[in-house]
Amino acid sequence: MSIRIEQATKIYGTNAVVNHVSLEVDAGEFLVLIGPSGSGKSTLLRMIAGLADMDAGRITLNGRDVTALPPQQRGVGFVFQNYALFRHMSAAQNIEYGLQVRGVKSIARQQRVSELLELVGLQGLGSRLPSQLSGGQQQRVALARALAFSPDILLLDEPFGALDAKIRTELRRSIKRIQREVGVSTIFVTHDQEEAFALADRVGVMHDGELVEVGPAEDLYQTPQQDFTATFLGGANLLLAVTSDRGVRLGEADFPFLAKEGFAAHRLAKILVRPEDITISKLGIQQEGRTVCTAVVSERTFVGSSERLRLAVQQGPGLQVLHPAPVFGEAEVHLEALRTRSDSLAERLSEGDEVYVGFRRIHCLDILKSLPVLGGRHAVQFLEASRRGDLERHDEVNPGSGPLPITPVPQGAGVDTMEIDADKVLIWFGEPKRIERVVVHLSGDAREDRELIHFVKQTFAAGRPPSIDLLHVQNSDAPAGQSYQYFLAAAERELAQLGGAVRLTQKLGDPSRELRRVLGQSKCDLLVSDLPAEAVEAHANGALSLWVTHHFGPVSSMFFLPLTLQATLTEEAA
Repeated sequence: MSIRIEQATKIYGTNAVVNHVSLEVDAGEFLVLIGPSGSGKSTLLRMIAGLADMDAGRITLNGRDVTALPPQQRGVGFVFQNYALFRHMSAAQNIEYGLQVRGVKSIARQQRVSELLELVGLQGLGSRLPSQLSGGQQQRVALARALAFSPDILLLDEPFGALDAKIRTELRRSIKRIQREVGVSTIFVTHDQEEAFALADRVGVMHDGELVEVGPAEDLYQTPQQDFTATFLGGANLLLAVTSDRGVRLGEADFPFLAKEGFAAHRLAKILVRPEDITISKLGIQQEGRTVCTAVVSERTFVGSSERLRLAVQQGPGLQVLHPAPVFGEAEVHLEALRTRSDSLAERLSEGDEVYVGFRRIHCLDILKSLPVLGGRHAVQFLEASRRGDLERHDEVNPGSGPLPITPVPQGAGVDTMEIDADKVLIWFGEPKRIERVVVHLSGDAREDRELIHFVKQTFAAGRPPSIDLLHVQNSDAPAGQSYQYFLAAAERELAQLGGAVRLTQKLGDPSRELRRVLGQSKCDLLVSDLPAEAVEAHANGALSLWVTHHFGPVSSMFFLPLTLQATLTEEAA
């Protein structure tokens, strides 16, 4: 194993920029880390290089624990996005500098510089200053400098970010060839999907400081295991379907698929359909794929070799679209489709055309074992029944509602994200409304409480901010440690940046009693807590419009989906 990262963690304030990341890279492997800006890619790279300290975890390079070693003792070559060349030195002198610092003799240095200039395609340009080189040539000098002392590991942090598309393509080919010739283990950071697919032996997808998924690029694209991977790598349509003994039904079509772990009839399944796997025709006959529904072309975009279409379809029990995210209150939802140039020429479409939509291929992302619930006080019992697979309970609680209809959480409520699995549940009580007051119950475990703060920041990052009460209750006389006090102060500052009032309360005593007292002081619209569902139900005592229980697991398992059951539980049932 060339590179081994174990539980690497970096925390700024309450934000875990890199959150317990573990990763292994084989000798000679080219691994690409991809993710949106701020996902922790560059920070992880700098931690491997020794340019950023770790708050927790361990890094082993070629069997050597380098966690506590300075950068110059790690045997790592680093290529920065901004090149970081010495402007007063020629290209050859920049490459030679690291060898000179290491005491390599002059003749050996000159021979190595000549080899590297040839390797990166800069023969005859060694005497030029960086200002006399193009951006692509400067990047080649930076690469040669990183390779000069034959590093065990090569790290590249978005090295093509400032270059135009044509030069990026040329450099991709060059770097792939050079990496193969040298045989150095390489980690390359980018946010460009095409770049990742072109270079990588394996791709690692990062999101919110977590390593969400790792695998060959084709596998991550065709058969991802996580929702974020599916939606980040290329266009994606996520749908909800009900399973049967034969597979799933989407709209008017049945789709058989191989059973996966957790598969059973009468469960909810998250389905991925790539835009290129959607067929479109003005006629009712599909040449391939199964006809799912009819749609109206709401948007058409020409992108050269292909044509992108946005299709408006009717949301209903048989066709539930999760992504692209539906707009609350609108009956129509949208699917994204992609047609080749030949298909678009064979049958021209315009905005407003009515078409038949079919799917060539689907991929089952997950079988859901629990449901988010819109309703009254029996929601908890219904949730527990659904976890047991007793779906007949749905008809008892909400008679005549049909087969599990799903719609988005109202945007006006200020909450458009939630976790949906056996331990993370969002339940709505009463009619949709604006959230004015939020209570965040902190347990005293900084790692878990950090996720609570992150959830609140995500939820209210846009729109009118609520007032927030932070409550930390200790059930012993032992005061909270100094590090946790720093955490509380940082949490108060970060939530204040949302723009609403933030109040921190620390108490000694019984957490349940203190929580009940805080909830009784004034109406609370949202309680964020890691307490069990039963405890929250007891504390709420009918006073809450909305509450969340959050039993935390690794963030890599979290992808927030805008879902609730459409039908409101009847007052009699409640």
